[in-house]
Amino acid sequence: MADLKQYTKALKKSLDNFDIDKRIEMGNNETTTRNSIIHPFLEDLLNYDSLDGDFTHEYTADFGDNKGLKVDLAMMIDQKEPNIIIECKSASQKNFPTVANFRQLNEYYHYTKSAKIGILTNGVIWSFYIGENRSLVPTPFFTFNITDYDNSDIEMLAMFDKRVIKFDLIIEEAEEIHFLDKFDDALFESLANPSDDFIKDIYSNMGGKRLNPKTKDKIKDLINSVSVKAAYEKLIIDEASKNKSGIVTTQDEHKAFNVVQTILSLSRDVRKHLDRISYRDKKTIFLILVDNSNRQQICSFQLLETKSILYIEDNKYELSEVSVAEITKYKKEIIDSALRYLKE
Repeated sequence: MADLKQYTKALKKSLDNFDIDKRIEMGNNETTTRNSIIHPFLEDLLNYDSLDGDFTHEYTADFGDNKGLKVDLAMMIDQKEPNIIIECKSASQKNFPTVANFRQLNEYYHYTKSAKIGILTNGVIWSFYIGENRSLVPTPFFTFNITDYDNSDIEMLAMFDKRVIKFDLIIEEAEEIHFLDKFDDALFESLANPSDDFIKDIYSNMGGKRLNPKTKDKIKDLINSVSVKAAYEKLIIDEASKNKSGIVTTQDEHKAFNVVQTILSLSRDVRKHLDRISYRDKKTIFLILVDNSNRQQICSFQLLETKSILYIEDNKYELSEVSVAEITKYKKEIIDSALRYLKE
């Protein structure tokens, strides 16, 4: 989106001139934090205007049996009712955000039926949440730290600029991020508490015919860290033998490939071509390819003991770790790179 790139560039420049250290010094309570950091963040960086009715502080709403409670900040973007609610805390608060902070925001969100997004902030850290069944998902889909950010964070924050904000796109992005975050937890849950169907599949692969309760319990007991580790080591050996190079694909490389493949599966234009996506493990670099061709590299990873690097086309991105959250920062770049080669 050309406009978003333009606004991302402008936002980066505005952030450079924001003088956050001086503003933090002034934010010794909630009121001064709102005045010195939060309001300027919304107005100077994201182009909202309280005088135009874009947001109001101490928004009055009725919550259940409690009447007249006030949301710290309510944003009314192209409508009269709040579509974003913000719970504000002092920049000096320690251990921000706390469980109690989130619980308070979640209660406000639950009873503010028009709200689509909840934000918890102390001016420095901005945690963005979406809802599910009128409760906020406890894990933020995006966290922006105004003292520690990179270009991908700025690009995500720019999606909230008043001139380009589209709630459908933001919520779709948030849902995809949560989907990826849930993968590791879901895999763990499947192994820690195996379903009857999972146990039946294992028994079938063992050559079993009719599964009785006693055998089912035996198999369930055998699914543990020892057997999973043994299976993982066999998988490594199997993959090494298939690639005929003797190079062992590491756990982090497997994880990187799985995350990239999941990212690509979320794109309508890419998912029908997933069978064309593969990887090639070399001694110094891990390539993710289209049609197993070195000339069609979607991206590559260099995973060293001291640092991890993601390469997409001519761009180089340092990763703090090989994780869903880190790789997902470059979702757009990964999908765009894949689409260059995925032609009918």
